[in-house]
Amino acid sequence: DEDFGSPTDVFEQEKMLKLLKVAKESGLKILTLEFSSEPSIIDKIEKLASARDFISSAVGMPFLDISQLPSYPIPPFKENASNILSLDMVKNFGTITNSAPFGRQDSFTLKMHETNFDMIAVEILHGRTPLSRRAVETLKYKKVGPRRLALAYMDVGTAASFQYYWQPGFQTGMPPWVSDPVPDD
Repeated sequence: DEDFGSPTDVFEQEKMLKLLKVAKESGLKILTLEFSSEPSIIDKIEKLASARDFISSAVGMPFLDISQLPSYPIPPFKENASNILSLDMVKNFGTITNSAPFGRQDSFTLKMHETNFDMIAVEILHGRTPLSRRAVETLKYKKVGPRRLALAYMDVGTAASFQYYWQPGFQTGMPPWVSDPVPDD
């Protein structure tokens, strides 16, 4: 219910941090996705995340429409030329949830290949088409050559009329798993 870009309520932050502490103590790697394009705020986010041994990434647009990589910092924090073979090795990451603005699928994957993120998390679909095997293989390598982790994101909680599975005649309640539209969408 917060306005995009506004800070999370302090009480909500504390609640989340307590849960993240439990996850961290259980051996999980914590990655945070923050929303800002202001360099001073991004620097602060990175400092706070590093102090907690979290890996942060900041983007300047809402989650469902992340259509570009961060413009700050360039290069990404903790850039390295190491092969990344597991999540434990990841020091930075980039996320794209809407690759359509990149044009063709090959243009998108080549643009991602031109980065040195240790991990890239992308929507499994490029428009209405699943990423090809070749596209996924391209995503697995950093610009400087070493391997990186390439993860696919797929929203299983929200059906979208622009996705490949949507069929003419779908509407609220038909089929039964289609519920009310997302407000303002």
